[in-house]
Order: sequence, then structure tokens, then C-alpha cells
Amino acid sequence: MSEQIMNEIEMIRRNGLERFVQMVPEAMDELAKMLNEPMVPSNVKAQLIQMILDRGLGKAEETVNMNIRNVNMEEAYAKVQEMVDEIRNDMRGKNA
Repeated sequence: MSEQIMNEIEMIRRNGLERFVQMVPEAMDELAKMLNEPMVPSNVKAQLIQMILDRGLGKAEETVNMNIRNVNMEEAYAKVQEMVDEIRNDMRGKNA
């Protein structure tokens, strides 16, 4: 892309971001009104609270437990071939 196009894209991005930032106070006021509204269901209020906390304090850190094993593709193919051969042998034994 040309430098001019890249500059225009960056300007559009900055302008959009500025507009969103300007809307934050009004959005927060609306969320607060919804929290105080008796007709808003409690599950919706809980979601609103979670959204506010996630945005204001940051989302809680999540951990992921993973077991990673480096598998050689030739070994994996050989294992699959062993399983196929075993199934074929079992099928032959049932047909005999």
C-alpha cells in the first residue's frame, strides 16, 4: 500500500478511537441507570457489572493447563498402521 493510503487509514482509526473515547462517559451513565432500574433482570445486571469490572480493572488472568507431546509423524503413522493391521487381523479371525 502507498504511504498516503496508510496515513489515511491511520487517521480514520485515530478519529474513530477518539469518538469512542468521547462516548465512554455517556455509556457509563447509561450502564449505571440500568443497574438502578428495578425492571432490569438480575442476570442482566450481573452481566453489566462484569462488563464494567472487566473494562475498569481488566479481566482476570486465566490459566490453561496443557500437555504437549512432540510426536514424530513417522511414529504416528506407524502407530496408526499397527492399529489398522490389528483391526484387519481381528476381522479375519471373525470371518474364519
